[in-house]
Amino acid sequence: MESNFDDEEEILCENYSDTKDDFDKALEFIDNLQQIVIEDDFSNLRNNFFEKHYKKFDDTENQHDYYLIFEEYVKQIEGFLTNELNKRIKNFNMKETIDFLVENKDQELIDEELLEMLCSLSDYNTFKNIIMDYK
Repeated sequence: MESNFDDEEEILCENYSDTKDDFDKALEFIDNLQQIVIEDDFSNLRNNFFEKHYKKFDDTENQHDYYLIFEEYVKQIEGFLTNELNKRIKNFNMKETIDFLVENKDQELIDEELLEMLCSLSDYNTFKNIIMDYK
């Protein structure tokens, strides 16, 4: 009779290896992202965007124009970050990395401010809160 123990052990080792690789990729992503967001190019891009648009926002109902500004923000900021991360990380995949961070958010791999900035690229309300706070 053949033991299933070896098969189970092999599966556990493969899963551990995949998780460790994902974890290492996430840490590499976080390290590079932290470097990018403190660089002048990123700070200038983001601040210039906010300076251009923050006066258009107020506490009224969400307007269609707000969402158009959000889409422009996503295009500019995510495009810049993706371009920079692709230069720095071999075989970088933004979606896979973000998915991993979200799935493992209880491990607090990323600081709250950086996570909020990332969320502002996919969540309109987070973006609106950030631009309202910019005022």
